[in-house]
Amino acid sequence: MKKLIFLFTVMVLLIMSIKAQINGLVFRCTFDDVQSITNPSVGLSGTFKANPSTNFTTGKFGKAYIANYDEDDMVTFPSEIIPANRATIAFWGKVINMPSTILWAANPYFFETHDINGVGYGFGLNGNNGSFGGGLCGWVNNGSYTTGLYSNNYTYAQILGDVDAWHFYVLKWDAGGVDGSSENVKMYLDGQQNGSCTYYGSNCSSTFNQVTGQLLNIIEIYANNGTNTGSAAIDEFKIYNRALTNAEIQTLYNENLTNNYTISTTNQTQTVDTFEIAINTSELTQGDNIIAYQFDFNYDSTMLKYIGNSLTGTLAENGSLQANSITGKLSVAWARQTPIVGTGPIIKLKFQLIANGTTTPTINNALFNTTAVNTTNGTITTIFMYGDIDGNNLVQAYDAALALQYSVGIDPIPLIDPIPWEDWRVLAANVDGQNGITANDASEILKFTVGLIKSFPVTLKSSPSDNANVNISIEGGFIIFKSSGDLFGLNIYVNEHKNLLGTPQFFNSNMLTATNISISSYAIGLATPTSPVPGETLLKIPYTAGQDTDITFDMIINTTKTQVTIGLSTGIAKVSKKEISIFPNPACNTLMINGTYGKLKISIFDLIGKMVYCINNKNVNQIDISCLPNGAYFITIETEDEAVTKKFIKR
Repeated sequence: MKKLIFLFTVMVLLIMSIKAQINGLVFRCTFDDVQSITNPSVGLSGTFKANPSTNFTTGKFGKAYIANYDEDDMVTFPSEIIPANRATIAFWGKVINMPSTILWAANPYFFETHDINGVGYGFGLNGNNGSFGGGLCGWVNNGSYTTGLYSNNYTYAQILGDVDAWHFYVLKWDAGGVDGSSENVKMYLDGQQNGSCTYYGSNCSSTFNQVTGQLLNIIEIYANNGTNTGSAAIDEFKIYNRALTNAEIQTLYNENLTNNYTISTTNQTQTVDTFEIAINTSELTQGDNIIAYQFDFNYDSTMLKYIGNSLTGTLAENGSLQANSITGKLSVAWARQTPIVGTGPIIKLKFQLIANGTTTPTINNALFNTTAVNTTNGTITTIFMYGDIDGNNLVQAYDAALALQYSVGIDPIPLIDPIPWEDWRVLAANVDGQNGITANDASEILKFTVGLIKSFPVTLKSSPSDNANVNISIEGGFIIFKSSGDLFGLNIYVNEHKNLLGTPQFFNSNMLTATNISISSYAIGLATPTSPVPGETLLKIPYTAGQDTDITFDMIINTTKTQVTIGLSTGIAKVSKKEISIFPNPACNTLMINGTYGKLKISIFDLIGKMVYCINNKNVNQIDISCLPNGAYFITIETEDEAVTKKFIKR
């Protein structure tokens, strides 16, 4: 216990030392992804209106935000993030595919904000050429601190040297003077001061106001001279509430310049329900003295569920670890008395699959001690094994039995996963992708095990045949269920008058069956890899009842939900009107009718109301329309107590 308290104290002291080293940080955005903008690690939230697929690029550290010349102001923050009388803004920036010469009013600004009174702040490159030797333009308060005059003949190479490289930019100001001098504004490029104060023909202001009620725009590329080309990128944007010293600015630059640390995840394909994502570090030596790390791990919570972590077998064993998990984001902090040495995993994050697909979790805001760390993010491809309900990496008849039992409310594996099942197991069992776990899922699994199908409907984005039906009748004290069409799965549920029903008798020995019959439940499931002969008796249920008792059966026939009420005294079955359907539509030769019971009258009319087909007092579930000319028709289906009219197309 004392050791744990000590290690936690080390973490607290380390965090305090981070703040003490360069204090006053009031805003930080890493620009790694959309979330790093809308929820920055320090400071007020921003707004992202760009394209997450195209407006992020490889940055100085991890990812960076990039915008083209025609994508101004797609990322914004409240202007209040910039302090007034004194502050420092530091960031890494890069220009891409710009013309060789910087033109006046055709140039990139990395950030900019102003109000109607002209009070504003900004920093970029401009077409300056003067004795101060720079070409940068820092906008502070209601004027400009610049490095030169506007004479339209400065090149990017003259200002930056390596145009294609990332450069470190700093703008700082203090109304009382910076660095103990009379100057109150300074700019820096790659750790070195770049020029002195110039203010549109007069001295720099000694009062710096705050812009309120406006937006700080990230990246504006002016193209007023017809130069419609080029992009700019920005990374690791920080704001401090004081003017940093020259030494602190040099420290920031050198720290980032010499940082070769990287933590990463690898690409992996997962087919099991639970797995680990290792966070790996690049080579660390004793001299690096890395005794703490922290990072945020963002993931797609619709595909992955965080279930824990482990330091066992990592380079960070025996350290003190704190992990805070919210939906889609994990924040991790670790510390230890002895440094991390070597290359390999520093933590293993444990996840559970809850959906199929491809996702790229991202590591953000990563630090080793106080140093920002590069990140590389691997892609996770989840290939869920549908049908493998017991999780043994095989699809077997046993899985079908589990699905069928679950569909009628039996708890098939109470010691392993009592109902309701975990998300991944439900996903594995629902192989038709419809109505939860039903007898039809059990049927599809059986088909797969004997080679009748190679893939499940959920992966093919298709539905099984929907011409299946069940005809219900009363004969000799039994409720009889007979098959119709291509029937593979059948669930039957009774909610009222369960006490009137006896134990069902099954007649198809090729069908997998399950029952859950008790005082509180009456549920039946049947599944088969091959459909029974139409008209075949599937089961009989004995009953006892007086006059005028109705029994309502809620059924799932393959994937279609149907509710049928049968009068025990009359033997008349009634199906809900909404369940009567026709298919296919359009149809060529045969039109199928689903959701009807007993004898029907069927009439077909053309668009002017002329009857072109009629049958009466027939028990049918399909009609021959091959003799009808191509065109649109109306079909009226009349049962003993209702009539339904639908439109169909004959081709």
